[in-house]
Amino acid sequence: MKLKKSTGVLKKRKLVPKQAEPEKVVASEDEESSDEEVAKLDGEGSLDGNESEEDDGTVTVEKGGMKKHKLNLEKLKKSDPEFFKFLQQEDADLLNMDDDDDDDEDEDDEDEEDEEDEEDDDDDEDEEEDDKTKIKKIRKPKIKSDSSGRLIVDSNVYSYLQQVLVLDDEVTTPINPSDVRMAVDVFVACVARVGADIEAPKYVINEQSIFEAVVRMCFQAMPDVLKRLLKAKPDGEKFLFSKTCIKKYQSYVRTYLHAMIVFLNEVQTTEVLIATLKAITRLVDLFAHFSRMSKLLIKAIVKIWSRKTLECRLPAFVCMNLLVKNYPQHFVPLYKSAYVAFVANSKVVTNETWPLLQFMHRTFAEITMINPEQAYKYAFVYIRQTAVHLRNAMIAKGRKDLIFSIYNWQMMQCMYMWVRVIAKAHSLNGAEQIGELVYPLIQVIVGIFRLCNAPTFLPLRLHCCQLLIQLQASCTNYIPILQLSCDCLEELARELKSKPKPAKGSVKLPDIECTLKGSSQFSELPQWRKILSEHVFRTMMQAAHLLAGQAAFPDVVLPINQRISSILDSMKNADHAHLFRGLQTKLKEHSRFVLDVLARKYIDLNDEMQVRAVRFELNNPDSPIKAFYRQWEKVWKMKERSAIESSKKEDKKKKKEEEATAKKRKATETIEEGDEDDDVKPSIPKAKRKRIKIGAAAKKADATVPDKFADMSLANWSDED
Repeated sequence: MKLKKSTGVLKKRKLVPKQAEPEKVVASEDEESSDEEVAKLDGEGSLDGNESEEDDGTVTVEKGGMKKHKLNLEKLKKSDPEFFKFLQQEDADLLNMDDDDDDDEDEDDEDEEDEEDEEDDDDDEDEEEDDKTKIKKIRKPKIKSDSSGRLIVDSNVYSYLQQVLVLDDEVTTPINPSDVRMAVDVFVACVARVGADIEAPKYVINEQSIFEAVVRMCFQAMPDVLKRLLKAKPDGEKFLFSKTCIKKYQSYVRTYLHAMIVFLNEVQTTEVLIATLKAITRLVDLFAHFSRMSKLLIKAIVKIWSRKTLECRLPAFVCMNLLVKNYPQHFVPLYKSAYVAFVANSKVVTNETWPLLQFMHRTFAEITMINPEQAYKYAFVYIRQTAVHLRNAMIAKGRKDLIFSIYNWQMMQCMYMWVRVIAKAHSLNGAEQIGELVYPLIQVIVGIFRLCNAPTFLPLRLHCCQLLIQLQASCTNYIPILQLSCDCLEELARELKSKPKPAKGSVKLPDIECTLKGSSQFSELPQWRKILSEHVFRTMMQAAHLLAGQAAFPDVVLPINQRISSILDSMKNADHAHLFRGLQTKLKEHSRFVLDVLARKYIDLNDEMQVRAVRFELNNPDSPIKAFYRQWEKVWKMKERSAIESSKKEDKKKKKEEEATAKKRKATETIEEGDEDDDVKPSIPKAKRKRIKIGAAAKKADATVPDKFADMSLANWSDED
């Protein structure tokens, strides 16, 4: 019995021109192929169902024929296994037809993927046409216009924009550019409503509720809408946009970004400012692509960072940090503008502004550490600039204008800020260049300390000591702070030689933390002298505490003790002398403690373990200076709390008194205005009534007419009735 080989699959054929008839496909005798399948195959001109000259013109068999072929093979295996084995040995290709077809399908898929990869990015128009077919058709509302021809934004327009822009599926749903343009124009109308000096927009908003709803919707939806419109792709912490899309839609984007900046500059309330800054933070990647927009953004956020409340400054700093971190090309303009804004807004220092200034110190240090290599160039220039001002003041000591160019809050706040920056640089790796600026900064601070020895500038010299203490604590550089604090003690002793004069009545003393120069009216008050002595004691105590763990403590303290004893001998006030004598005794006790520790142990300087063991024992928390410092710190904090509470109570009393006086003034003003109005009103003569002549008959009462009002009881009448 002769068997014909069954192919089970239709062979591939080439496409025939449209006029020629397609070739007929002949199946094997064993497999029954239907006429319908042949008709289907003859009707196909390409794989996509459309005839084209570029296609290969290949046709594959449908899955139904493959299933029939497999079923026939399984039946043959069960009915005649010996013949099935013979086929496996002689003609294995007949049994592996399905695998070959699968390989052909995989090759076709790979060819399709290669074709997709070879497509250019310039086919955005074709994609947009496909997207427009997918967009859900939402009817645009009929927009009314006012007398000037501008379109009015009402609830219908808002609901339409909300349906189009606020979408749940952000990935698959396409964006219509016309809707984005409409949303941008509507937001420009919101900016015009705030009061910005811009051209008359296309739309106008008359209702406050619609205005608030549109602004809220734009803040929430527009960042995501613009990212989808520009085909943004995440790249770490930032987004990359398609260049072709940016070129095509840059008018939309520029208009919206500029409107956001104008809106930020016009808004004054804290809540709206914070919401606007959060929306701008989501658009930082777009701002960075436009140089002009980025400059305007830097100017706006730096202004908020240096002038507004603490709640507004925090999101502004977040925006600054994100811009500089992801786009280093904007570091230099932002760094320079931030420093200039800080110097310009640090002229006045009060208890309310100190937290804001400290916030700027910390945040400026954080920005510096983002790019320390570029920041070093400008930090060096700015510190050198302060040194030049100091040199000019030291050369011409007689000129008060040059002295006051140094002795002001702007110079001192710059010192506080650079101390914070250098302390931050010493705590991080990679900022060694900025850390080396500690030496010129110390020289500048010491020069400011020694510029003028007048007793009125004692608060400023105490500020200089505090700056040096912060540097020594963070940079581990030895600075002779105890000697400088002894200079402050000498100035205090000079003031204490004169007799104090008690104040007449209650006098509110200035906070020494917020003053640089003491006035002459306070210098003779005993309360002011007590505050000065406590702050001098504080600086000496902190400086000694920094040196407590050093083996050279006895050598450093020995001349200091002699100088303190000579100063205290000339001090007449017993209370102040007793305070500093207690510190002197503790310094002597701790020096003996250090000498005992060094005498007990043999120290080999080449052995690192022995050196560490000695340092650990010298830093014993139960040492005389350490224990005394903890006790003093507790008392100091308690005094600060009580002073803050008392100042708050006084402020409340003053506010109440001011409110009461303001009410009285308003009452008196209203009374005076009423009197003036009475005086101004012209006196109108009253019109004389003409007397009606009554006849003789009318004079007689008519007894026949009853009194209708006599029946009404007056008790039932009331004002309500």
